[in-house]
Amino acid sequence: MKMNPRAWFNRSRIPVNAAENVTFSANDPASESTPRSELFSTAQMERYGQKLARTHKVSPDKHPYYLLKRLGDNEAVITQNCYELNAGKKTSIMPAGEWLLDNYYLIEEQIRTVRQHLPKSFGKGLPSLMSPLNCPRIYHIASEAIAHGDGRWDATSLTSYLAAYQQVTPLTLGEIWALPGMLRLALIENLRRISMEVIKAQQDRNLADTWITRIFECAESAPGDLIMVVADLARSRPPLSSAFVAELVRRLQGHGNALSLPLTWVDQCLREQGVTTDILINNFNQQLAASQLSVSNSIAGLRLLGETDWADFAETISVVEQALSNDPAGIYPRMHFNTRDYYRHVVEVLARDSGLSEPEVADRVLALSEEKAPNTPEHHIGYYLAGEGRQALDIHLLADTSRLIRLRHSFNRITLLSWLGSLALLTTAATAAILHETAMQGAGWLLIAVILPLVIALTQLMSDLLSDATTRFRVPRPLPGMDFSAGIPAAPGRSSQWWPPPAPCWRGAHRRRRWRRWPWRSPSR
Repeated sequence: MKMNPRAWFNRSRIPVNAAENVTFSANDPASESTPRSELFSTAQMERYGQKLARTHKVSPDKHPYYLLKRLGDNEAVITQNCYELNAGKKTSIMPAGEWLLDNYYLIEEQIRTVRQHLPKSFGKGLPSLMSPLNCPRIYHIASEAIAHGDGRWDATSLTSYLAAYQQVTPLTLGEIWALPGMLRLALIENLRRISMEVIKAQQDRNLADTWITRIFECAESAPGDLIMVVADLARSRPPLSSAFVAELVRRLQGHGNALSLPLTWVDQCLREQGVTTDILINNFNQQLAASQLSVSNSIAGLRLLGETDWADFAETISVVEQALSNDPAGIYPRMHFNTRDYYRHVVEVLARDSGLSEPEVADRVLALSEEKAPNTPEHHIGYYLAGEGRQALDIHLLADTSRLIRLRHSFNRITLLSWLGSLALLTTAATAAILHETAMQGAGWLLIAVILPLVIALTQLMSDLLSDATTRFRVPRPLPGMDFSAGIPAAPGRSSQWWPPPAPCWRGAHRRRRWRRWPWRSPSR
């Protein structure tokens, strides 16, 4: 997709001083002057993942979730730097700067995606690291992967890196699902660093161009005053950076002895610092190549994030998924993704309520299922995670569930009685209140004639109110389902573990009754 950078920035222009008003969090682990990290191979990343897991110390306290604020800072800095690049001379823009201008729309799109998928409420539930990092653990893991790959990543190396990390410390399900957003944050942070390097080099080159223009004009109009211009250059104490020196040498070299005086002064100053112009020019060329490679890797990494199937990736690296796949009944691996995801979410909730880790909860569910006889509902882990054994599992884990949740579980076991009891209670209370107010106004024996119509009307009203409240405040429990995306097996085998009972469904023009079968118990015949 071809974009017009000038038209784009004219639409998305921000105030010139926006970057100057940016304030960075004190507990931000990133640094503006952080040197480039060493590049690691896949094997080195695996060893580094284990080393990182041993050094990480999870904080018992909840730290402020500053990542979204940092994202806003990065957006302001990148936008301002790109606008400044777009406003300058197009012929002098570095290759990395051209990459930033051409793909600025993609960066903005990824920033909106992060804000949508990682709200503040989500970040508060992620484990945080102790000082001096003070950031979510998964963010530091993602930023290290991006730093040691110079913005480049792929699913294979990332999987091996996280698998090696989890050999020491398992990640939570919330951290695994937050990984795509954290990778986006790390890549945007890397692009911010590159944009600042590019804009600093561009400013030094522009400063050199300004002095070169003055030198050329003086050499043409008043050659005798050239020494005064060089003296002004020396008094201004320009930064003898690699970009400044490389631009100065490139423009002045080869123009005869008349313009060699500025180069002589530069050589003298650099010798006092222990370097030469050749070293700085070589450093600048390396910086050009490294910045271009880093920004191209980061842009490619942002595109790859949108193309990756994160559902399959999460199941591949999830320790809980690997544990639940050992279902004694052998049913869990053949279930639909939504059902497996619901089971994993139940494990996550139980771990949070019981104080155990998620792998420990999964192992205990497996242990309870293995104790039961085969071909029984209890032999499948779904009986405890989403069925009648949920209360027994809560007691087994000593989960500190709230009274409201325990009451809801009780109502789930006696749904009809709960509905009729609530309806009778509300109808009786409303009827008694109306009759009491009517009697206080002296209606007397006439109340007997209106009791029955009043009860019928209030019953209908309370039934409607209960139905509306149920649909608004109750979360539906998903029905378990099997995954037949690859086709229905020709010989699924004999299994009598069917639960819950088949749900009757009315389909077709003739309203024929059909049965939908769920994998726990065979319908009684």
